[in-house]
Amino acid sequence: MAGTHPDVAGTHPDAAGARPRPAGTRPDPAGAGPDPAGTRPEPARQPPDDARQRPRTDGPAPQPARRVSREPNGPFLVEGPVEVVMEDGSIVRSDRPVVALCTCRRSEEFPWCDTSHRRRRRPPA
Repeated sequence: MAGTHPDVAGTHPDAAGARPRPAGTRPDPAGAGPDPAGTRPEPARQPPDDARQRPRTDGPAPQPARRVSREPNGPFLVEGPVEVVMEDGSIVRSDRPVVALCTCRRSEEFPWCDTSHRRRRRPPA
């Protein structure tokens, strides 16, 4: 029965009206046509492009980055609320929307800036 086997030149009996394949060609292994017996493996599925870029949701939600600005000759401005770990290990907290962190160490409210950097100190007599 030449011409009726799918691997032989000609058409497959199930493909009525199909054009004949050139001799020596094989059907598409990826399965261009129907697979009534369900024997063809399904192609591997790739996640959509946006799924590769979405953040993972199985862990704790990432905290938004805090913005810190440096004032010329002045304090650091930090978007709050913030917790500052002091040199002795104690923690100082502020719930204000923006806090000024002293960089001159003249503040009486250290680590918070009280604008002492604007005042001149008299040298001790």
